Amino acid sequence: MRVCYIIAFISSVALGSIVPCISLMMLGYWYNFANGAEDSFAVRNFINAAGYLSFALGATEVGLRNSATMCVPLETCTRLGYNWLFVLAGVVFTTVHIQDIPDQKGDGARGRKTLPLVIGDHSARWSVGVMVLGWSFVAARMWTLGNAASFLPIGLGAIVALRLVAWGNNSSDEGIQRDKMTFRIWNIWVISLYFLPLLKPA
Repeated sequence: MRVCYIIAFISSVALGSIVPCISLMMLGYWYNFANGAEDSFAVRNFINAAGYLSFALGATEVGLRNSATMCVPLETCTRLGYNWLFVLAGVVFTTVHIQDIPDQKGDGARGRKTLPLVIGDHSARWSVGVMVLGWSFVAARMWTLGNAASFLPIGLGAIVALRLVAWGNNSSDEGIQRDKMTFRIWNIWVISLYFLPLLKPA
């Protein structure tokens, strides 16, 4: 990890986007070594969301610096792009605790205060399902997508929500594996959101 931090820092200096890199390194230290992942589900979700935002801001800064003529006027493009990045941060902040649903036994043994352990498994599942569907519609509307393009985030979001709610709490090995698969589908859903600007009608 330390070697990767050094490589990332040097690369960020070379590419001209150092602030997001430093931010991500500080968040990583907070999460892994300063109990950021342990004491509060709100802090845990915030660090995850801020980490995603740091990755995306760094890439956006480099992209805008090297492709300034892609958006006319640039100010409009930049404002929309940064608004979109903060939407993505909101997506992560309100749904990333899906990763904690299959890990409740281990997190409970470690004394972690993850959202499923604080508000209960049932409520945590519904909170993710509702927010995933809500953000899917927000994202499709933000980029004024047609019906076909909207199916990508909304369809994947519906699969995540249905899997979470339909199966409910099941601490068996089979149930845990299902929840882990749902988390993987959630990751695919998040990736699909990153593609939506490319699907915006001309």
